[in-house]
Amino acid sequence: MPWDYAHRRRAERRYRVIFKTSAAAFIAGLLLAAFGVIGAVAAETTTLMGVGLLLASMGGLNAYKAVLSTMKILEMDAEELGTSFG
Repeated sequence: MPWDYAHRRRAERRYRVIFKTSAAAFIAGLLLAAFGVIGAVAAETTTLMGVGLLLASMGGLNAYKAVLSTMKILEMDAEELGTSFG
């Protein structure tokens, strides 16, 4: 499916934003999980740790999808230019 050049650049910018917000969610989830461990020891509840791990895993998977989509666009660019990528 041939895309026009401007559409690819817009898609790359969109995936960069998705990656940055997903990375922020991943870091926030790790922090919540770390504070959840402290909360689990002090108050014997694992809710905060569970929410943190869920947020970190969702952020990580979303960032992975953004990277794969960006790589697909870059491979399409390289294919059209006749160069090898990677």
